Amino acid sequence: MKKTNMGKRLAELRAERKETQEFVAEAIGISTEYLSKIENDKKMPSLEVIMLLKEYYDISLDYLLCGKKEQKCDIIRLWENLDNCTQRMVRSIMESVVNNVVEYEQEKRIMEKEQV
Repeated sequence: MKKTNMGKRLAELRAERKETQEFVAEAIGISTEYLSKIENDKKMPSLEVIMLLKEYYDISLDYLLCGKKEQKCDIIRLWENLDNCTQRMVRSIMESVVNNVVEYEQEKRIMEKEQV
């Protein structure tokens, strides 16, 4: 099995939270033995478990699988926590703001041309 250090990253994340393997295993619905093997890079988790760990630690798949530290920014995290109706409302507001800015920029260019 190719060494990915995913287990090391998971163990570090758990340690940062001061959680036990038992706690994390129970929280995501796997055995402590299975989590131990994952953290010690002795077992590659299933895709389902990878997704559970990703969600539990709120990390990107890039970080979990490859170690790329591109955490979600606050605005994305906020967006993902909105329900669909609220997302549609925010999207509509943003589109309106963008349209107003575009119109303003167009009018500004026209006025600048007229002054020349």
